[in-house]
Amino acid sequence: MKEKEIKPWNIKNLFSDDVKYIIPIYQRNFAWSNAEITQLIQDIYDFATDSNKSTKKYYIGTLVVFKKISVDEIVYETIDGQQRLTSLNIILNAIKNELAKKGSDTKFFSIYDNINQWYKDINLKFSVREKSTKTLNAIFKDQCYGHEKYDIYIEQAYKDSKKYLNELFNGFKDFEAFNNFYNFLIENVLILRVEVPEDTDLNQYFEVMNNRGEQLEKQEILKSRLIEILNKEDENSHELEKTFNHIWNACSNMNKYVQYGFKSQYRYDLFGKNWNDFHLNDFDSVNKIISAKDNNESNQSQIKSLKDIIEYNKHPEPPENKSKDEIDDRFNSVINFSNFLLQVLRIQTKEDVSLDDKRLLDIFDEYIEDSSNEIEFAKKFGYNLLKCKFLFDKYIIKREYIENKDQWSLKTLYHKGKDITYYKNSFDDESLNKDLVMILSMFRVSFPRMSYNHWLSASLYYLFKENVDSIDSNIYKEYLEELAKSFLFKISLNENPTTYFELIYKNDKKQLNIENISYEYLDNGTKVEIFVFNYLDYLLWKKDKKDEKSKNKYSKFEFTFRSSVEHFYPQKQRGTLPEIGGEEVNNFGNLCLISSSRNSELSNKSPELKRVHHEENHLKMESIKQCKMFEIQKKEGWNTEQIKRHGNEMKEVFKSLLND
Repeated sequence: MKEKEIKPWNIKNLFSDDVKYIIPIYQRNFAWSNAEITQLIQDIYDFATDSNKSTKKYYIGTLVVFKKISVDEIVYETIDGQQRLTSLNIILNAIKNELAKKGSDTKFFSIYDNINQWYKDINLKFSVREKSTKTLNAIFKDQCYGHEKYDIYIEQAYKDSKKYLNELFNGFKDFEAFNNFYNFLIENVLILRVEVPEDTDLNQYFEVMNNRGEQLEKQEILKSRLIEILNKEDENSHELEKTFNHIWNACSNMNKYVQYGFKSQYRYDLFGKNWNDFHLNDFDSVNKIISAKDNNESNQSQIKSLKDIIEYNKHPEPPENKSKDEIDDRFNSVINFSNFLLQVLRIQTKEDVSLDDKRLLDIFDEYIEDSSNEIEFAKKFGYNLLKCKFLFDKYIIKREYIENKDQWSLKTLYHKGKDITYYKNSFDDESLNKDLVMILSMFRVSFPRMSYNHWLSASLYYLFKENVDSIDSNIYKEYLEELAKSFLFKISLNENPTTYFELIYKNDKKQLNIENISYEYLDNGTKVEIFVFNYLDYLLWKKDKKDEKSKNKYSKFEFTFRSSVEHFYPQKQRGTLPEIGGEEVNNFGNLCLISSSRNSELSNKSPELKRVHHEENHLKMESIKQCKMFEIQKKEGWNTEQIKRHGNEMKEVFKSLLND
């Protein structure tokens, strides 16, 4: 491939260049969700606001293309990078159209004028998929309103982008912050555009791209650095190295219980005869067990460099025979390993460690360099990693796939003897175990992006401080409910919000300052936070569970990833549906949280048609609040009177928490 065919392009040049991009038929549909597209925006924002990086270039990947020249234009067939390219189109349109609403503000209008000078049209279309192309053209004109002719994923990504940009820049009122972000975005964010040669077999190339091996991951580089530090120990560096490697490998598979990460001969000594205890106090106590068992064995842990790691990964040792529970894919973690490493570092340092795993190496380098004793830092981290993984497996929810069912679960691994192992509820009280599953899953779906998993930081920090073998289910539940209450009143509805870190690590448990709480934040339409809706559904579920008269009509409700705020009475009225004011339509009583696909399907229909559609199609319950709205609509209809009354009733659910 010629050097001139590989060139970094900033966003401004990429989208002002007089070329078109086409997504070929063999590419999958656009599939980025709220988590991916808001993470991209957040990453760019983080770099733009970091004084150490704001003048540097930020590479966000490659765009592999095949150049086609026709009579009147150049078209690049996109082989790799289409999700990112489509997302950038969506984000630019969200910026442009939100700026258009600031016409009376000359500062913002100057940026609007600037973007229109170089971003004059959508430069991307989809081969064959007319709906996707039509949707991109619609969002360019801000005319995408949930019609069946539009691609719901592109449309939702556009809505999510607008919402998140408004959250970042205070409804586009913070000019200085937005101006810095905008300039960094168009000038310093780069994509490496790679043109494949003219004689390339595109189908074969695409197949290779999708089956290429994974590169050495950042966590493996970090592992090597920490092992190199342990090698500085003169007396027993070899043993320390082996033990650290055992711990790292056992913890790195987040979908497996950590006990299965160790060879069978270690499990009794590390986790007790039932494999369900953790009595080790430090790294040296773990090292003593591992070293005693390892004296007569050769072990893969003699890895001293990145080169050795690469070679070992190419030719690993054959695995020992494993039971079905060890090898099947029964559980799915709520977090990946690189982010988990940052969670452990946050617990170890008790500092506001960033949870952005793209900066994994830089973040660890800072703390390693600042430590007074590198060897002790590495040993302490190894022990904390093992302890946190044990706590995570036992007391943090997972997705469980069993008997063709997919559900949230809170289970612990238990060894009965004679090679009999099984999973059971982490807490014997089934009702309390269920309560914990509900509140933990409520937190999980409220914060889909791993870099915002502050609820997990809080949960692990609480568990880490407690006696591992005596976690009380009632006290754990009480802690999580107080955490949710604090998230609501100290952050989401607070005029002077604290930070998540301050709330979790420096909470002095003083009474909430009621004067700073504003319920007006609930009447903000699509700007209301996802957490607020999920927490309300949890409180309604909890109230229903205690109400003997209700017969637990919401007992089958479970939390799922929902990112779309629905206006039950639609924002844009059609046909004979009377128009109501913006204040009423954005009232909390008229809002609920559902999936983006469900919302796009019926977004502009009347409340009655939405309810009937839900009933006739026997759709799964997505929102308890929505169910209550359906009940009211069926009995009384749905207009401003019902909206205000229901809104006040739901606000009272929150207000009553202050009296608990």
